[in-house]
Amino acid sequence: MPRLTPTTTVFRLPRFMLVGGLCYALNLLLLYGGTTILGLHYLVSAFLAFALVNSLGYVFNRRYTFRQEDGLFWRGLWRYNLVTLSSCCWVLLLMYLLVSCLGVGYLTANIMISVGIAGYNFLLHSTWTFR
Repeated sequence: MPRLTPTTTVFRLPRFMLVGGLCYALNLLLLYGGTTILGLHYLVSAFLAFALVNSLGYVFNRRYTFRQEDGLFWRGLWRYNLVTLSSCCWVLLLMYLLVSCLGVGYLTANIMISVGIAGYNFLLHSTWTFR
């Protein structure tokens, strides 16, 4: 049986979900603020919120979730941004389909999508970004 250490998936997943939950709460707040308060189009707000929260998520995941302290900060940031950019594309596409085509509210659509995208992000970050 493999030895459980703080770097194994059984410990990483809850930490990833905690960081993701905090970042998502900030993302949702920015999405709401951009769309409802500032009057931006929901896709513009979604993109801006995603972009602003991304760097914060990288720093927290690097330090807390994956416990990386090596000198590869910039390589990791590059990989993190690529994974996040791919997720952002999925989020925007699915938001458009749910909101503009199916009439789902933009906050409800974002919540629905984020549940599914969390698994996608964890898989890619744990196998590529922070390997």
